[in-house]
Amino acid sequence: MAGNMDAKEKAAFVVEAMLEMKATDIVSIDLTGKSVVTDFFVIGTFNTPTHLKNTREKVIERIEEAGGSSTKKEGMDESGWVLLDSGDVVVHLMLRREREYYNLERTWGDAPLARHEG
Repeated sequence: MAGNMDAKEKAAFVVEAMLEMKATDIVSIDLTGKSVVTDFFVIGTFNTPTHLKNTREKVIERIEEAGGSSTKKEGMDESGWVLLDSGDVVVHLMLRREREYYNLERTWGDAPLARHEG
């Protein structure tokens, strides 16, 4: 895919990669105008650290293929929560227990949220 995609397109590209990798409970949250940090959150749930790691690698690969900015990574796969920051899209890859505990959707309850199923 060509470079210079906007945040919404990049978020959709990330969702597609996560669906291919069999992530569950995928949501995208449109934070345009609600956050000075990013335009979209994309959140997915994973069963094991290995599943999370493989998806992390795929998402980074896809963002780079799309001409996205360099992606910064925070967190370790084994910790249960990895954050990928590509500027206008921030991706949260979480094991189920971390996803349920932190419940990021609740934090941004007033923002438009889309659920994605494979």
